[in-house]
Amino acid sequence: MLSLWPKKLLDLNYFITKKYTPQRWDDEFKGLGKGSGIPANHWRRINLIPELLKASCSIGGWWGPATATGELIQLRALDWEAHAPISKFPLVVVYHPTE
Repeated sequence: MLSLWPKKLLDLNYFITKKYTPQRWDDEFKGLGKGSGIPANHWRRINLIPELLKASCSIGGWWGPATATGELIQLRALDWEAHAPISKFPLVVVYHPTE
C-alpha cells in the first residue's frame, strides 16, 4: 500500500492534469473499480506512478503509406531501468478507442 505522501502527490498530479485528460480515462478507472472491487482512485494513482517517478518513454507513430490501412498506429513504451523490479513484469496492451 502506498504511504500518504505519494498518494497526495499522485492526486495533485491528477488534479493539475484533469482538464487535459479525456473523460474516457475516468470512466475506465470507474469500470476497473467496479469490476475488481478496488477503488477507482487506486487505479488512477497506479496510472500516474510513471509521472511521479519521471519514467522515460519511447514513442512512435506511423500513418499513411507506412501502414497497411493508412490509419494511425501509435506506440508508447515505458522505458524502465533494466534491473528495476518492475522490469520483471512485462505487459502489452492494445487499446482501440471509439472516439
